Amino acid sequence: MTRREAWGAALIALGVLAFWWATAIWAVPAQDSAGRQVVFFYQGVSGSAITGWIQLVSLLGGAVGSILLASALIGRIRRRRLRRSVGWAACAVAILAAPYSAVVVFFAFLAAMGIGDDVELTAATGQSVLVTQDGFDGDVVVIYTKYDRFHYVMNRQADDLAGFPRVKDRDCHLVDLDGRLRLTCGADSVIINPT
Repeated sequence: MTRREAWGAALIALGVLAFWWATAIWAVPAQDSAGRQVVFFYQGVSGSAITGWIQLVSLLGGAVGSILLASALIGRIRRRRLRRSVGWAACAVAILAAPYSAVVVFFAFLAAMGIGDDVELTAATGQSVLVTQDGFDGDVVVIYTKYDRFHYVMNRQADDLAGFPRVKDRDCHLVDLDGRLRLTCGADSVIINPT
């Protein structure tokens, strides 16, 4: 086995393992016992963005590994005509797969960049909420309350905070009101009942 074949096989195996990890393992838990959506959030980065980067790297690594492995294996063919035929066929397959691969990489990149906004706010008492706003027109704002160290559970939608200016661009504050939380962004306020 040549060095090129070893690198190709290793990149393909690593890409498959990373993609499986990102899609199967990283998504757990998706819901709590009450059926509410749970999201991962660590150091200002959402779980979907982390998953997107893992998928993007695994896709690119798998593509590079496939090129390395295919070129090394095609080079092993001893018959000149057969080697050229297989090489041209592999080149045609790569050209036909390029648009599909570009679309997949584009959407993985969008997921990695985080299409929406995530704003983490903490009250003076230490309670925190995560406010997410979609990246298109800003009309969907969802508030999540702390679930555990790295997870937030969906609490409610906040239509009062939807639209422009975006939540991340407003002066937002979180205040504890005897067990309830008040989220104030500019002139708009929302009451949150942490559960």
